[in-house]
Amino acid sequence: MTAPMDLAAIQKAFAEQNAPQLEKVNGELQSKVTTLEEENQQLRAQLLRSSAPPSDAATPPQPPSNPAPAPHPTDGPINWAQIATRAPRRPRLPTPQKVAAISRGFNLLPEGPKGFKYLFFHRSRRYNYIQIRSNLRAIGVEVGRILDIIFPARNVFGLLIDVSTSML
Repeated sequence: MTAPMDLAAIQKAFAEQNAPQLEKVNGELQSKVTTLEEENQQLRAQLLRSSAPPSDAATPPQPPSNPAPAPHPTDGPINWAQIATRAPRRPRLPTPQKVAAISRGFNLLPEGPKGFKYLFFHRSRRYNYIQIRSNLRAIGVEVGRILDIIFPARNVFGLLIDVSTSML
């Protein structure tokens, strides 16, 4: 039974020693809370005044003679209603090369060679997939016709192509 009494005595002694400091901090915090509450009320009143409709409703608003340029998308808040009511973007028309590539997929060649073959190339250094595809694109090869790129040995890469398209 002595342990709870000792704890109570310690709490009482601590409260007596720190009471003036605690009262001072408590007073400062209460004054800070009241100033923040007053500021909050002022800001709410200001917000209500700015969002309220104008009291002079008898005169209709005049349309601007020279409309202002549209604000940049990063200026101010986003107006989602305007974005939702915009006309949809028109899709891009495919280029003639794209149309030709698409149509080749539907044209069957009844005669001629069929199957696939690998073309192997020896290079003086190693290449990765991205470098091979970008280099082929740079020399005018349609990269969509290359079915696979393999690396069978060091400094060698192979391209898998369809035999019927290699004739074109």
